[in-house]
Amino acid sequence: MQTSVPLAERIRPMNLGAFVGQRHLLFRGHPLREALEQQKPFSMLLVGPPGSGKTSLFALMAGRFPGAILTKGQDITAVWVRSLKDKGSPVVLLVDEAHRLSRIEQDRLLPMIEKGEAVFIGATTENPNFYLGRAILSRLSVFRFEALNPEEIVAILKRGVLFLQGGEQPAAPAFLEAWLDKIARAANGDARVALGMLERVYAQLLAKGSLPEPDHGRLMEIAGQAPLPYDRTGDEHYDEISAFIKSMRGSDPDAALYWLVRMIEGGEDPLFLVRRMLILAAEDIGNADPNALVLASALKQTIELVGLPEGLIPMVQVCIYLSLAPKSNAAYAALNQAKRALKTLGARPVPDFLRNPVSALDRKLGKGVGYIYPHDDPERIGNASFLPKGMESLSFYQPGDLGFEKVLKDRLEALKAKKRPTRSAKQKPESS
Repeated sequence: MQTSVPLAERIRPMNLGAFVGQRHLLFRGHPLREALEQQKPFSMLLVGPPGSGKTSLFALMAGRFPGAILTKGQDITAVWVRSLKDKGSPVVLLVDEAHRLSRIEQDRLLPMIEKGEAVFIGATTENPNFYLGRAILSRLSVFRFEALNPEEIVAILKRGVLFLQGGEQPAAPAFLEAWLDKIARAANGDARVALGMLERVYAQLLAKGSLPEPDHGRLMEIAGQAPLPYDRTGDEHYDEISAFIKSMRGSDPDAALYWLVRMIEGGEDPLFLVRRMLILAAEDIGNADPNALVLASALKQTIELVGLPEGLIPMVQVCIYLSLAPKSNAAYAALNQAKRALKTLGARPVPDFLRNPVSALDRKLGKGVGYIYPHDDPERIGNASFLPKGMESLSFYQPGDLGFEKVLKDRLEALKAKKRPTRSAKQKPESS
């Protein structure tokens, strides 16, 4: 008998024994498992990627907790919440897509949770800190669901095959286990996606009586491409760009390339990635290899000229270069030191010898007097220090020993050795 109900909905587990995944939350003695077994719900929030089992666990809760009401965040209204309160007995509110709750609705729920009039159990794929207020979050125990691994998805797929072969579909040849493994790995941790792919592959099996040897291309032809777990505005966006930057900073070109391709395939704006590469070139490579910033700047222009997919080739080239370049954050550290000095020591006056004399009166008042013109100095240095009075001994830039920065370090040390508290050279009180 044909049905439009997705396979994922038809084979939802009916008890904890049939639930697959999230072992870190459902072992004996864990509060979440004890709440289910003892039928004693408490307010909580389940956070995790799509297809990791949150909705299936909700279905189990709805059957285990007396007075449970299953709904979605966008369906709750102030009038509806008040009607729950008017029932006079505590309710267990199972709210899927809890990130859709408005602040007004959260404010309506908060006193009910505080007074024990309602137990709030929410589920979301989003970072709750962005969508739920601190007041309601502080009343919830937050449990994080993990994406299912391929072995767990294979176990779910086997249950799906048994269900499909159990009478709802005509008899079919044996399902190749290698196909289950291919589907599990293509689903990117999402059981719902995997079961949808299984249905389409199974239909092909029924139509032709057999399946060819599994490979990724053939699977995509039959079942379609599984969406990558990526959201350009959500947690995955920030987590993957973090992984990308840290891989380049850690000199791992293979990992950097993986995260780069994964984000591009997920639909990320290439110019966003290039901007992050520009920052890394200055912050993490700096003067250890000044060419890094030049290449990253050229990459931005290249992407603007050619776009994707061709632009991915120079992106990969620069990604590898940045990953393998010598690293130094000395320039970034110098910036922070200078900011700290400004904050702690204040904006001290510009020394007279550094002031700009634009008139005879300025010179009479001392502006520019004492300035040593570097080109009139045999060492081409000029004054011993150009910092404000009382700050002459400060040193912000501390170059490292890698790459070109070693050359700069030697140069800086030599310059400091040549500087003296007083210098004899032709003083030139001129405009800068």
